[in-house]
Amino acid sequence: HHSQGARVNLAQLNEGQGDLAAAERLFREAIASGHPVEVPRASVLLGFLLQSQGDENGALHLWESAAESEAEEWSPRGALGAGHIHYERGQYEQAASHFSTVSQLRDPNQAAGAYYFLGLCQARLGDLAAAHSALEKTVEFGDPDLRAKAMQLLAVGGSSG
Repeated sequence: HHSQGARVNLAQLNEGQGDLAAAERLFREAIASGHPVEVPRASVLLGFLLQSQGDENGALHLWESAAESEAEEWSPRGALGAGHIHYERGQYEQAASHFSTVSQLRDPNQAAGAYYFLGLCQARLGDLAAAHSALEKTVEFGDPDLRAKAMQLLAVGGSSG
């Protein structure tokens, strides 16, 4: 009888070795266990596996359920994954709500990426003031690449004012 953490580790090992069916089965067993941390962890990881196989709806469902969990590390990862899918689909309001949750995090790297996409969503939704402030936060927290992207957008947005 595996602990759920060991089961998820084994699933990752199987995935790495290319046995995706076994990986998916183990992830789903961990999700069925109801464990407060391993369920969102397995959901996020299985989401990536499903996405890589072209099952975007399956990934979105798992990521949204992880996002609703209380798991400190995995809830934001679920929200980011779900936010990106909504963003790619042009569902900017749903995407923005996921990104705004993550932007409240203590982890500056996760927060910066969330602020960046939140800014893009808000710009698409026509809220340029909110977009501007989200991008300024990206500049404050982001790594050099992300800062450069945000500054470029701020420059464009500022001149077209």
